[in-house]
Amino acid sequence: MSVYKQLQCLSDEDMVEICDNYTSASEYLRSINMSENGRYTTLLNSKRRELNLEWKPVIPNITCPVCNISFKPKSKNQVTCSRSCSNTYFRSGVNHHAYDPDKQNYRTLCFAHYPKECIICGEDKIVAVHHYDENHENNDIKNLVPLCPTHHQYMHSRYKYLIEDQVKRWIELL
Repeated sequence: MSVYKQLQCLSDEDMVEICDNYTSASEYLRSINMSENGRYTTLLNSKRRELNLEWKPVIPNITCPVCNISFKPKSKNQVTCSRSCSNTYFRSGVNHHAYDPDKQNYRTLCFAHYPKECIICGEDKIVAVHHYDENHENNDIKNLVPLCPTHHQYMHSRYKYLIEDQVKRWIELL
């Protein structure tokens, strides 16, 4: 049977599958090692039009938002170039499914507004963040107090009275 007859005998289901998997008649013909004869491409395109089918759209190259490499996505939903970049992109920041800008890390919030040093002794090597009202859900900037580990422990112990006035004054000055 001639190539032309084989193409004429393609079923509707075969034609749907071809249109779903290839971007053009030429691409399909190349994939089955046939020449891109104008007669063959015309036949395939006329069959496609009869069935109201469209060729699979060409997906343009996009740039990975993590590593800035240009790549051809394998699907229309693909955002990053690799699994590694995907993990970075979707497991942190605004792209994470649980991201809530109102619940940013309290340490990041605190040190974005205040110097990274204990308000009592000035320690700047190791600094903890104390929630003044002791409600860890309340990350309001006026509730976050930078303290060294020792003074932070004071706030959670019977020695709280030794530094409580200084902390209150610091908060009132905000």
